[in-house]
Amino acid sequence: MRFSFAYDRQQLANLKVVKECRLWLKDGWITAESFERLQQTFPSACYHPNIMIRLLLFIATLLALAGVLGILGLMFHSLSEDLIFAGLLVYGGLGWWAAEKIFIGRHHYKSGVNEALIYHGCGFIIGGVAGLADGNEHVLGITATVVFAFAAFRYLDLLSTACAIGSFALTLFYELYQVEALRTFIPPVFIIIFLALYGLARRAKQQDTQQWWHHNLVVVEALSLLLVYAAGNYLVVRMLSEELLDLDLAPGDDIPLAWFFYGTTVIIPLVYLYRGIRNKDVVMLRVSLLALAFSVFTFKYYFSLNRPELTLTSAGVVLIALAMWLMHYLKKVRNGYTRESIRSSRWAAVQAEALVISQTLGGTQAQSGKPFGSGTSGGGGAGTEF
Repeated sequence: MRFSFAYDRQQLANLKVVKECRLWLKDGWITAESFERLQQTFPSACYHPNIMIRLLLFIATLLALAGVLGILGLMFHSLSEDLIFAGLLVYGGLGWWAAEKIFIGRHHYKSGVNEALIYHGCGFIIGGVAGLADGNEHVLGITATVVFAFAAFRYLDLLSTACAIGSFALTLFYELYQVEALRTFIPPVFIIIFLALYGLARRAKQQDTQQWWHHNLVVVEALSLLLVYAAGNYLVVRMLSEELLDLDLAPGDDIPLAWFFYGTTVIIPLVYLYRGIRNKDVVMLRVSLLALAFSVFTFKYYFSLNRPELTLTSAGVVLIALAMWLMHYLKKVRNGYTRESIRSSRWAAVQAEALVISQTLGGTQAQSGKPFGSGTSGGGGAGTEF
């Protein structure tokens, strides 16, 4: 059996279908009776409470773990440091084991308890390895990236996915910063690497036909695009150059290759916007709006007209005009892509339509009524009792 995620595939697939259909019910696309039939057709034993219950269970589990940790601390505080750090490593692994065998084995799916045990385990595994490595930054960065990536893949966890990307970015930055000759190349290296990571995530989404890791890959896409933009943003590059490269700029001076970063601050958001509209990419479209807003802030920060009200008003007019143009442009159906589809979409929706229509709606609608007379064929009414 190949390595995969920890949840039961059939139970999780049914839960995803029911969750998607609940959104259809909310939007008025299906009736309450159809939704009830869908729940019966796709039964799921997964325990997946609402956000408030999950938050309460998360906090309660952390409090319980704190009590357990306190007892263990009293029992083993006299051990040597190496044994304590090794114990932290084992303790973190036991947290993952408890999450998987006790709770996920009983069909808990992102119930709050799972997350508390998973994050608790991640923290102690990383802490144990860091302690055994005497706080070595290289080992710490690589360990954090690997641990969070494993948790993201194994438990379909979005926060772990974001932490894995963040750990990888920090580790990459730290490794490049240690080599003085490479410090000035940090922005272009970031742009190249995270553009490649974005491309890999898009390809992985196409290969993930069942969409098990779909939302994780959406997080990878969004964060990769944001990091590409941050690496080319003039404000970010200048501040990091002043803080980390000890660059002392006199009034009127500028950073090396300033013209390049002026251009990327403007061009990257516009490219995101263009490709988001052209390729029907909601993730890129939304990231482009964030990037555009921060680009306005960047130029306002360094090129003020000494009239804040005029600057802010002009920027607001430009953004409102852009939004109005987009609404008008997307009002018409363009290959199935409209402003309504963007608004009703989340970062990316689970594609349950074909499964539901083929297995449920297509069959139940033909049986639920007799729209053309009283025929019993389930079709156009041309049966023996027409």
